[in-house]
Amino acid sequence: MENVRAAIEAVKSFRAGERPYAGQVLSGPEGVAMESAGGKGFMGMGFAEDAEKDKARETAAIGRAPLMQQIYDSVMQFEGEQCAELVARALEEGNSPNTILDEGLIPPMGEVGDLFATGEFFVPEMLMAARAMKKGVEILRPIIIATKAEPKGIIVTATVFGDLHDIGKNLVGMMLEGAGFKVIDLGVNVKAEMIIETARKVGADVIGLSALLTTTMPFMKLIVAQIKKEGLTIPVICGGAPVSREFAAEIGANGYGDNAPEAVDLVKRLIAEKVTA
Repeated sequence: MENVRAAIEAVKSFRAGERPYAGQVLSGPEGVAMESAGGKGFMGMGFAEDAEKDKARETAAIGRAPLMQQIYDSVMQFEGEQCAELVARALEEGNSPNTILDEGLIPPMGEVGDLFATGEFFVPEMLMAARAMKKGVEILRPIIIATKAEPKGIIVTATVFGDLHDIGKNLVGMMLEGAGFKVIDLGVNVKAEMIIETARKVGADVIGLSALLTTTMPFMKLIVAQIKKEGLTIPVICGGAPVSREFAAEIGANGYGDNAPEAVDLVKRLIAEKVTA
């Protein structure tokens, strides 16, 4: 974990202009004069949208209780143990699990997704934030189970048969849990029958398939075809390094996630619009 932190800090320092030689060379948007980019910011692109998001975050922070803000900050700072302690304290002070989730744990994962989209966060940072968030969720889990609180949806995820890669799938799963969904992760090298059987048994709202090998991509097509053959209406999304939006459309999947935040947004949309396979 410390090695990952050090690597991230080194990248940030380099992008900010720190170099192992004299002088300073700025990189990124801050290193380009506005007028040299046509008055529109870095590479001619404006930052109005980023400014709006920053303003929205500031407004949300103002309305957030101090303890909820501390939980939020612990996720953003990748401090899992601190997050768990703060969540426990919030429970002791009478806050409900839903309040802690909605105000302290879920919002920072939305910001993590935004930062990844703008290139300020990378996969290691998303993983560390998701792990920190999960530490807090683990404190809430027994209470949530006891009170039978309803998740926003049930998602079954799996790496298809013949493929043993799971980093991307795991990250998507953590981001989905951070957004309030219940995730049933079947692991790697999973056959179509197991995925379909599980999805039917748990009443899944969406099935998420992952593949990192071109040789295992055909199994995605097999699963989508089998779902339709059995008359199930559960939408299927897919992702992975060799997978593309065109491939997803070709096999009849309901969507493709290029990265974890995009996959979460896709799941939210499919459930909200009640899309069927």
